Amino acid sequence: MNKKIINRLVKLIAITIYSLSSNAQNPILPLNSYGVWDRSNAYNISIDTAYSYLRGISADVNWSDVQAIDSIHFDWSGIQNALQNGLNNNQMVDISVNVGPDAPGWIYSLVDSVVTNDSTHLNWYHYPYYLNVNYARYYFNLIDSLSSYLRHLPANYFDRIAYVQVKTGCTGDEVPYKGNPIDSSYNISNAGWRTFRLNAFD
Repeated sequence: MNKKIINRLVKLIAITIYSLSSNAQNPILPLNSYGVWDRSNAYNISIDTAYSYLRGISADVNWSDVQAIDSIHFDWSGIQNALQNGLNNNQMVDISVNVGPDAPGWIYSLVDSVVTNDSTHLNWYHYPYYLNVNYARYYFNLIDSLSSYLRHLPANYFDRIAYVQVKTGCTGDEVPYKGNPIDSSYNISNAGWRTFRLNAFD
C-alpha cells in the first residue's frame, strides 16, 4: 500500500471519528446513574458495604401519604429523606408518586369510586374515576406541587435526581384499572386515557 493511500485512510478515519463524536447525543440519564439499583431501598450501603455497587435508590411515595388531608400543603419528606440518603451514600435517586388507587381516601367525597372485577390486587378495592374534573384538578395540583418542590431544591440535592417517573394510573403500569369496572359507565376509552396522560406529561 503506497504512502498516498495510507494518508487518505488516516484522514478518512480521523474525519469519521470527529463526525461520530461531534454528533453523539448526550446520555438520557447522568452517566453515574447507570448500573444496579435497589428499588426496595433495602440496603444502606454505608452499613451493608457488600452492596456498595448499588448506584441508585427509589423515592416512591403514595399520594395518600403526601396529602393525607384535603389541604394545599403537601408532605414531601419521604422524597427528601431518600435524597438525603442518596447524598450521604453518593447514590442517584428516582422519584415517583403512586396515584390512582393510592389516592387519599378523602378524594372519594369529591370523585366517584370505581369498583372493578379484579380479584388479584386485594389492597386496591376501588379506584377514583380519573376523568372526573375534581380528580383531574387535585391530580394536577399534586404534579404542580411536586415540580415546585423539586425546582426549589438546593443543587446538591437536585443533582441526586436521575429521573422523575410521572405515574398516571395503577403503579407504573399506566393503566387506569386492574380489571374492568363493574359499572361499564366508568370504562375509559383508549383515546380518553391517552388524552388524560398527555395532559399529565405537559
